[in-house]
Amino acid sequence: MDAEAALQDVQITLIGWLPAAIWAVYALSQYDTDQKIEQAFRRR
Repeated sequence: MDAEAALQDVQITLIGWLPAAIWAVYALSQYDTDQKIEQAFRRR
């Protein structure tokens, strides 16, 4: 593998991490929201 191909692999990897990180934060916030909704219904 030459240096150019290795650099391209690194760029693709770094670009791929951004949407994955955004999705993880979104999924976690949705989970927290779901937990709060469940707790609210359990109190009734």
